[in-house]
Amino acid sequence: MTLSIIIPTCGRSSLKRTLDSLVAQLHAGDQAIIVCDGPQPKAHEMCRAYAPQVVFLNGPETHCFGNAQRQYGITVATGDYL
Repeated sequence: MTLSIIIPTCGRSSLKRTLDSLVAQLHAGDQAIIVCDGPQPKAHEMCRAYAPQVVFLNGPETHCFGNAQRQYGITVATGDYL
């Protein structure tokens, strides 16, 4: 059983703390998918340090935090469970 955890984000300063905690809890084959509301270069750079367990996506720019980014993340999820 593997998990795909989708995390929408929009320039929040707590992303590194979230990733540190999350990656420590992931098992082999699990993935965290970070989906931004449009281009977020700082978040992208931060996520590179956690590859391959963390996948970064520039999601659709909606200025409405959440649903569109989660739906976009589902398109690349490979886990047995979301």
